[in-house]
Amino acid sequence: MQDLGVLPGSSLLGVGFSSGTGINDSDEVVGFCQLILAGIMHGFLFDHGVMYDLNNLVVPPTPWTIQWATGINNAGEISAIGFDSTGERHALLLEPERRRFFPGRPLGN
Repeated sequence: MQDLGVLPGSSLLGVGFSSGTGINDSDEVVGFCQLILAGIMHGFLFDHGVMYDLNNLVVPPTPWTIQWATGINNAGEISAIGFDSTGERHALLLEPERRRFFPGRPLGN
């Protein structure tokens, strides 16, 4: 068992949490972390001891804010839930390329 910690800036006076929701055969973990100062959740990728905010890995410009990563497969593709600039939530597929992610179209559309 390993404590994944929290995203930088997400804990205030020791308060905050993260939760892993998926893992692949390369031990890459995805999930979500509470960002107390912002009052929202952000999806993360935990790899080789480092937690990355998926919103910092998505290639800009993008209208999406990734709230939860729900799974990761052995190809590194991440299923996630995010919202667009209007606040509408969507299921998303994040496709990796050299540690940067290109959001595909919302799933189900």
